[in-house]
Amino acid sequence: MLSNPKAVRFVIPWVASLKSNRNPLKDEEPWVTFEAKEWLISFLTKNMIVFEYGQGGSTIFFSKRVKKLISVEHDRLWYQLVKKVINKNNIRNCELICV
Repeated sequence: MLSNPKAVRFVIPWVASLKSNRNPLKDEEPWVTFEAKEWLISFLTKNMIVFEYGQGGSTIFFSKRVKKLISVEHDRLWYQLVKKVINKNNIRNCELICV
């Protein structure tokens, strides 16, 4: 952070993310840097179609910000868990694929 003083704005979210009861799927967060997440929020629009390889918190994150999400996962158990969360949240703009 000393090389980038502007990064101090991420200290509180970073500390909160370290709590043991947190995970990206539960928090509906992509597993990317805070700056990358900030950029995604500013870039994504409701008319976009997004492809994602690797489901999780990012799947929920993207689905709330785009028209359609096509998301591929290789792990059958993780795919089932993400699918359960998608259905529980009544998210209808995702095409989930397990390969």
